[in-house]
Amino acid sequence: MIFQRKVKYNTSLEVDVINQRLISITEKFHTNSDHNFKFEGKINSTGFNILPTFNYSPNKQLRPEIFGKYFSEDNSTEIELNFQLPSGLKILLIFALILNLGIVILMISLPDLTDEPFWDKWWVIIIFLPIMFFIFNIGFFLKVNKSERILIELLKLR
Repeated sequence: MIFQRKVKYNTSLEVDVINQRLISITEKFHTNSDHNFKFEGKINSTGFNILPTFNYSPNKQLRPEIFGKYFSEDNSTEIELNFQLPSGLKILLIFALILNLGIVILMISLPDLTDEPFWDKWWVIIIFLPIMFFIFNIGFFLKVNKSERILIELLKLR
C-alpha cells in the first residue's frame, strides 16, 4: 500500500530489555533536548509509537510514524512494526490531490479559461500527480528503511 509498510521480527531479548534499549535512543514527544536521540515518542510495556527525530533540512521532512507491538513467545519476543505517514501529512497529501484534480476538472469543463497560455496544458497536471506521489513514496520508503535498520541493529531482530 502507498505510504505504509508492516513487518514482523523475532528477537531473543525480553520486553524489559527492548524497552530499555528503545528508551536509550528515544526522547519524549515535543521535547527539545541537547542529546542526539534517533527517535521521539512513547514507549510502554505493550508497544511503542515513535518517529525519527525532526531534522529541519527541507529534504528530511517526510518521516514515518512507527507503531510497534510486542508478543512474547516461549524464548523469544515477536515485534510487529507498522510504518506509516503521520495523520496530519496524510490529510495534507489528500487535500493536495483533491485540489489538483479539481483544477483539472475546472480546466476541462470551462474552455473559456484556455485562452491563457498554461490553461490549455491541463494534461500536464494529470501526468505530474502520479509522478509526484511516486517520488514521495520512494522518499518515504528510504526513511522507513533507515529507521528499520536502526531498530534491527538495536533490538537484534531477525
